[in-house]
Amino acid sequence: MFSERTTVDFSKELKNEREKRNLTHADVAKAIDIHAGMIGRYEKDKEDQYAAHPSQLTWRKLNEFFFPNSQKTEKISLSQFSIEEIVEELKEQRGATSVSIVF
Repeated sequence: MFSERTTVDFSKELKNEREKRNLTHADVAKAIDIHAGMIGRYEKDKEDQYAAHPSQLTWRKLNEFFFPNSQKTEKISLSQFSIEEIVEELKEQRGATSVSIVF
C-alpha cells in the first residue's frame, strides 16, 4: 500500500511501482479513469509548481490497481484528510445524502 497521499514518499513510491511494472502514465491513468497528465503530476517533486496530490478516491484507486491483493483492513487515520474530503467520500462513495458535523 502506498504512503499517505500528501507525502514525498507517495510520489516516489508511485513512480517506482509504475516503472517496476513497465507502465506508462497513460496505462495507469486509463486503468483508474483519470487524465494521464495527472499521474506525472503526482510523481513530481513537491517543490515543483505543477506537482499535485491525488484525491482520497484517486489514492484508493491507485492502491487497488497496484496492490489488488492487499489487506482491505488496514486502518487509516482520518486526521490526514480535510473535512471536505471526508464529506466527499461519504456522499460520493458511501451514498450519504447529507452529512452534519458538530464541533
